[in-house]
Amino acid sequence: MTNTTSDIRPNTDSFKFISWEAVALLFFGLSTGRVVSTTQLATFFHPPTETVLWSMSWLTVFIDTITVVGFFVLILIEARSKQQSARRRSLTIMVVVAVMMGTILFHQLFFRQQTRPFLGTFDGAVQTEVAAQELLHGHNPYTFDFTKSIFKEFLGPIKLHGVNLADQHFAYPPLLPVLTILTIPLGRFVGAPAEFRIIPVVSLLFVILLLCSRTRSWTKRTIIVLLIANPFFSLYALAGYSDGVAASLLVISAMMLVRQKWIWSAVVLGLAVASKQSVWLAVPLWFIWWWKVNRGAAQNNRWMPVMVFIGTALVFYAPFIVANGHALYDDIIRFPSAVQDFTYPIGGSSWWQFGVILKGFHSPWQHPPARLLQILFGLPTLLFVGHQMWRRPSINMWLGGTVVVTLVVGIWNPYFYEQYALALAFLLVCVMLIDWVEGR
Repeated sequence: MTNTTSDIRPNTDSFKFISWEAVALLFFGLSTGRVVSTTQLATFFHPPTETVLWSMSWLTVFIDTITVVGFFVLILIEARSKQQSARRRSLTIMVVVAVMMGTILFHQLFFRQQTRPFLGTFDGAVQTEVAAQELLHGHNPYTFDFTKSIFKEFLGPIKLHGVNLADQHFAYPPLLPVLTILTIPLGRFVGAPAEFRIIPVVSLLFVILLLCSRTRSWTKRTIIVLLIANPFFSLYALAGYSDGVAASLLVISAMMLVRQKWIWSAVVLGLAVASKQSVWLAVPLWFIWWWKVNRGAAQNNRWMPVMVFIGTALVFYAPFIVANGHALYDDIIRFPSAVQDFTYPIGGSSWWQFGVILKGFHSPWQHPPARLLQILFGLPTLLFVGHQMWRRPSINMWLGGTVVVTLVVGIWNPYFYEQYALALAFLLVCVMLIDWVEGR
């Protein structure tokens, strides 16, 4: 008879009292503790003080402790149950992971409250919080002078030639500051304009819940939690990086498509396009899929998803286009494109790093003619992936193709930081999980 309370039952005596979940949790927790112990999460350019180092050490010890406790709880569950309970083991792991992540979040909020409002998170989060505050007061963040805010103090250590172009440019699309308005009450509690990190954390949790809701297997739910909440993804969200927000929205849009809910997929894709520029490369592939699947539908029904997508994106973009379209273009397109020196330094996994290493550039702040090579390599890649999408439209091809095109364009960008690469890795993991939970 099939064991309905367990999805995976060990076949050897060596695993009789220690399930694979216990080993996985131990690896997960100790990995998280090691990552926390070697980073200040988001102190950025500001060197850590003794207080910061002590608090990080305390946090690491706590994570290690809760991990070991969870490990032995799982052993006891395994030893005392004649019949394995996947549900009980899975819930134990979820509680341990939730306590672990919740403790890190509380630590970051407390650290920010006890130090200075521009510490404990990263520069883009601070600027987005200021933008949200100014937006609430009726000011356009794309014309705002950030030298009049705490953002100026945050980036003080990297100012060059007395000028920091980031003080005059807000490089993020409108959805992020709009959502960040919701976190202003928490920001006031910690002494900051808002608390942006809640947005990427909530988006990560929502993806976990959505994926878990698509399967009744507790073993699959356990794997989803351990994969999505792993420190390479979760700690960047807890530190306030925004890249996971756009990636999460793409995953949600894809899951709507799995159920043939084109309207909802279009709504979420519109939100994604209004959250991060890197997501824009996913739009052509979505259009190819839409045209291939819906070309035989009635005229009105066929165009409805497209109209909904455009309408959703315009809800966020249109007010700023009307207010000052040139400022919006300058901030979210021209400035992050690094077409002038002293915008972003050459860094990360960009292939232009070889120019810095080989002394081909007199400074990492000098920018090469990257656009030519991005078009030269990126356009053929997009056309190839688009052709494959037309032949075999699928979730794998859409998200996987988006990752390939974004990676090709990204490595030829002057900067391609680790959070960008991790967002692409997050998409690939979610592609695998969607396939798995939907039984495709």
